[in-house]
Order: sequence, then structure tokens, then C-alpha cells
Amino acid sequence: MKTKCLNFQIFAIALTISVLTLFSCAPKTYQVRNLPQQLPANPMIAVLPYQVIFNGKLPKNLTEEQRAKQDREERIAFQQSLFSYLSGKLHGEPIRIMQIQQSNAKLAELGFDIYNIEKYQPQELAKALGADAVVTPSMEKFRYRSDEASFAIDAASAILSVASKGAVGLPYGVSSTNDVKANCALISAKDGTMLWNVARIGKANWSYQVNNVMDDLHRRMARKVPNFD
Repeated sequence: MKTKCLNFQIFAIALTISVLTLFSCAPKTYQVRNLPQQLPANPMIAVLPYQVIFNGKLPKNLTEEQRAKQDREERIAFQQSLFSYLSGKLHGEPIRIMQIQQSNAKLAELGFDIYNIEKYQPQELAKALGADAVVTPSMEKFRYRSDEASFAIDAASAILSVASKGAVGLPYGVSSTNDVKANCALISAKDGTMLWNVARIGKANWSYQVNNVMDDLHRRMARKVPNFD
């Protein structure tokens, strides 16, 4: 009897947390009025490398050198993922997107540190690239649980479901390892105005890694890209 009460209490707490998270993580999108008129005809835009912010507990046995290497790789990998989804969405639109190999190489040649892109103003980077606007992506990872603990929670959820004949299980997201918050903004080269912005939140766990979450977030963010004709 005590075990059943404890399981119910765990489920109730987890459900409450998930409901509160759902309401607090509502998607947000902003778009300036008359967006197409804010850019010249057939505008060129460039997708900048990601700014990555890490909070929470570092994984065990991860050295500072390994963390820095992971940071550099994620900045470019997430940039490539975002570029791919934006390119697909904007195909056929009167807008050009600079290839990221070209934009990254040009920024590096001009002395900009593409692995610390947040040190520079978007308008400055846009002008350096000869772009009419730049996409400035950023993401925040908050790691609060190890993969081992996440796996254990999923296992406990499966046990509860079986014990209750499939009627009860821990809500989606309770076993997550990371909260991943991604933001994407379009900044004008002319005056630094934010023309468009979208934010999304996803969850990673031991079986659904951060790169998969970012692909999913980019797919959902690309759906909100406005028309430019």
C-alpha cells in the first residue's frame, strides 16, 4: 500500500512539473511590420555561427579542453543544421542565402573569431560579409541530470506502466537530461533592427541527444520564417 502511494506521489509531482513546463515554454515569434519592405530587392542574408551557453553540471570526466572542443564543434554543427532548414524553407523566395563555408571563411579572413561570435555586433558582421541581414542563432543548454539517471527514470516509468497495465507512466520530458533553449533572429545590416525572431525549447535525454533536439527545433523554427515576396 505504501509503495502504491509513493508511486502515485511521484507521478503527481512529475505531472505537475510537466504541466507547468508546458505553459512556461510556449513558443514565441516576433516579426516587424512590412518585413519585405525593410530589405532591398533580392536581398542577401548570412547565417552566423551559433552562440552556445552552457549551464548546470558538467559531465563527469569531461576536461576543460574537451568541453571547449565540444563547444566549437556544436557552434558550427548547429549553424549547418539551421542553414539547411532555412534554405529549404526559403527555396523559391526572392532571397539569397550565403553558403556558410563562404561566410565563415570570410569572417575568419577578416579577423573575426567565429567560435566567439557573440563578441561582435550583428550589424558589424553583416557589413563585413556584404549581406543585407544576418541570422543570429543562440542556444542555451541547462544540464541537470546524467544520462544514467535519465535512463533510470525511463526504466521506472516503464515499470509503473506495466504495473498499472499501461494506464500510468511518467509524463514526457521528466527523464530529460538537458533543457535546450534555441533562439534565432534576423538583424538588418542597415540599422541593426531586429526584423524577425523565433524561440523554441526542447528536451534531450539519454536516447534523444542534443543534436537531434536541435534538428527538431530548427525544423519547427523554419516553419515560422515569413514570406519575402
